[in-house]
Amino acid sequence: MTLDNKNIRKLKLLEPRVTQYYTVRFAINNRDFSLELTRRESTAFKTEASKVQDVLEKILKASDLSWYYNSTTVFAFGEGSLLCYCWLVLSVPQSLADRVTAGSVTDTLLQGVGGSGGSTTAYQQGEYIIERDSLNITGEAGEPDRKQHERTCLKQHWKVYKNIYIYFQAVCVLKQHYK
Repeated sequence: MTLDNKNIRKLKLLEPRVTQYYTVRFAINNRDFSLELTRRESTAFKTEASKVQDVLEKILKASDLSWYYNSTTVFAFGEGSLLCYCWLVLSVPQSLADRVTAGSVTDTLLQGVGGSGGSTTAYQQGEYIIERDSLNITGEAGEPDRKQHERTCLKQHWKVYKNIYIYFQAVCVLKQHYK
């Protein structure tokens, strides 16, 4: 058997794989944050998360990472246009595991959202305008402590949520007072 490109691909598919987990954060400029997006069980969260996951999947499946792509999951939204926090799971052949890093994944996603080194700061993908400079990817080779990471990401927005809650309490008090 000769090792041409087709046979090399088959061998790569049979090679044992390493699961890599990455956290992806980016801003969508043409969407506004709402309180409904803080509750994962809300229809707004589920709808927006599904759309974001579809967009990321399209970008990844059109990239060099398509062979390794496993899944994306939105776990939170935050303020600042609309900040998206997602898990990205890749299944990488063992022989390439050290080459697929947070940096290489970032480069690939930047190419997917408007090319590398371009002067454009935002890129339209489907109905979303993604802010290229907001893209931030961190990763680890093993299973991450998802709950701890979610708490860390959401703590960044706690002050904003707290101020919104205080504002709504004040509005409710004023409404009661002026009835």
